[in-house]
Amino acid sequence: NASIDLTVFFFFAGAAFTPTTLGATHYAGSTTVGNGSVTITGTGGDISGTAESGYYVTTPVSGNFSITTRVASLTTAETGFTLNSAAKAGIVVREALTAGSRLACETMRADNASVYLYRTTPSATLSSNATTALSLPYFIRLDRVGNSLTAYRSTNGTNWTQQGAIQSITMTNPVQVGFVVASGNINGSQPRAVFDRITGLPAANGAPQINPGSAPTTLA
Repeated sequence: NASIDLTVFFFFAGAAFTPTTLGATHYAGSTTVGNGSVTITGTGGDISGTAESGYYVTTPVSGNFSITTRVASLTTAETGFTLNSAAKAGIVVREALTAGSRLACETMRADNASVYLYRTTPSATLSSNATTALSLPYFIRLDRVGNSLTAYRSTNGTNWTQQGAIQSITMTNPVQVGFVVASGNINGSQPRAVFDRITGLPAANGAPQINPGSAPTTLA
């Protein structure tokens, strides 16, 4: 199931982003933009198997892209609770904001792993490739050239290591590109991720990055 409130959207980097909740959840997600970062409080469920439950914050993009961010932190938003080790936060591209659509996402997982997840056929089981024993903050990147999707990870945002193999995923333009945060379990603690050092997002003003001096704005 998908829940989209088209009356609630926000701008950063000059582009409009829409929040979407996919799958079942016990709580509402939210997004705060400002001071060079994006803070996303995610929703329940996990991105695994045939499910992709989570909180998506995306904008339509056509053609090639290379998007980079640093996952500065991934914590619980609930006092006194422990974040599920499978909670994830990262960059995502989806063919559509509907369950079962083709997708690729490069994420950081709460147990300090870089995880590249992808679905090449609608409604198929997600495939993944993971590298463990990392630690936040950590840089991730997702590139699209034609139908080729490539994920990368980095400790410094300069020297990149490819995460898994290049995946050929045919998606009809425009695709939905942005961020995803998921709790890792429907009964898990609500996750909160901070993304910064963001580059490559579309911008109406020709500068694909968040304005470092932008005032914080919070929307559900």
